[in-house]
Amino acid sequence: MRGEDLLEFPFVDRLKCEFRDRILDHFARRDLLMRPRFRSDREDWVQRVVADGHAICILPERSPTVQGLVTRPIDGFVLEREVVIATVSGSTATVEIRNIAQLAARYEWN
Repeated sequence: MRGEDLLEFPFVDRLKCEFRDRILDHFARRDLLMRPRFRSDREDWVQRVVADGHAICILPERSPTVQGLVTRPIDGFVLEREVVIATVSGSTATVEIRNIAQLAARYEWN
């Protein structure tokens, strides 16, 4: 979806989004002013409004938690985060921590 196309829809600003500044900067650099119809720090409410078809929001691809929420990529814009799992060599990590580290090592991250 083109960024310009987003301007046609009511937009909900996710105030607690860790990528909020990056999102706003991306559109500002392209002279696209996202004017929110609503602002909220309640992720459940934002996603419900969007899933019900009343507005759109911008969130990472794997962040939807509400059933019925449809996602589409935005041309030229990717939201990614780096996750690092670190343990202290020689420490006695709990079984749970060792299991998580093993799962992460085996997971296909592409």
